[in-house]
Amino acid sequence: MADKRPPARVLLIPLGVVAIVAVLILASAWRGGGFGFSTVDTAALAPARLTLDGSLLLLREADGSFELVAVSLGSRERLAAAQLDRRPLRIVPTPGGVSAFVLWPDTNRVTVFDTETLEVQRDFTLDGVSRPTELSFSPNGEQVFVVDGDGSEVVEYRHQRLELTEIRRMVLAGFGPVLTNRRATRLYRATPEAIRVYFAQTGDLVETYSVATGGVRLASLQAADLRFDADYTALWGVDETGKPVVVDERTGRIASPSNAVALSGAPAAGERVGFLSTDGRSVVRVNPREPDRVEATVDLPQTALTVVAPHAALLWAITGEGSIVDVSGASARAVADLELPGIVEAISSPVDRGGSFACF
Repeated sequence: MADKRPPARVLLIPLGVVAIVAVLILASAWRGGGFGFSTVDTAALAPARLTLDGSLLLLREADGSFELVAVSLGSRERLAAAQLDRRPLRIVPTPGGVSAFVLWPDTNRVTVFDTETLEVQRDFTLDGVSRPTELSFSPNGEQVFVVDGDGSEVVEYRHQRLELTEIRRMVLAGFGPVLTNRRATRLYRATPEAIRVYFAQTGDLVETYSVATGGVRLASLQAADLRFDADYTALWGVDETGKPVVVDERTGRIASPSNAVALSGAPAAGERVGFLSTDGRSVVRVNPREPDRVEATVDLPQTALTVVAPHAALLWAITGEGSIVDVSGASARAVADLELPGIVEAISSPVDRGGSFACF
């Protein structure tokens, strides 16, 4: 017998409506954590997903002799080593990461190394500067700012393919390197009482961010401890009492994240900012989007020398014996043991081959 039931009715919904509903559901799930998106620690997952390019530069000392060692950020293999006749005053990678400018004590000599092979690319004297003590780059590398001596004399150079051409001289009161905002339109120098902001085009003082309003002093920043985070939203440092200091780039608001242990040295700044504790046994991590609180305090299995950022999404603690510990997640994770005793300084030089730089 034939089936006399009426045919089933099919509800047709336009694809556009389906897409809109799907997007709304996903957005709601993201905000509420329904699919786990908001609860995943992306920093903890980053080491497995990221491709690291560039070098970790390690300065070693043994019996008064110094050696510079280049280690691959990706494979953690030793790439090259160079014997140095004395300890460098500053080792400053170019923004693109493939070269490093080295200043030496009590001389205007500058040496440029390839960060992978450690071959000398240039060795020259810096005309017009008697004793350079700080060197810094604008974000795209087109300008180089050199501090002459310990005072306020600053020389700006045009930088192209490792060649420096003097542009002008300025008096910018402060200590440490000259820092710039993302577009290099503003220049920053620190003093114990304030952060001074200068207009880059003229060198005129335009703002002063007084540290008195934040209840902190920046005297410990004489060791060039100020850093911008990856998005250039704030300046980060440590004050003379070991408190972390955050200076908003737009407003000059000064804050100090609560519940931080005593800190020392320059922070490592990327998408997260990492501070090493005074005893070297933990790393305090702060999210620049929430600068008033500590995101995590990661205990270390051994005493660390410093914290570096091998990638904007990563933070590594480096020990004096060459152990590398990832502190990007909720807990410390061993990355490598290089077995290189005598390390006194570690500088991360990640390579950005997709950028537009005056020199990589």
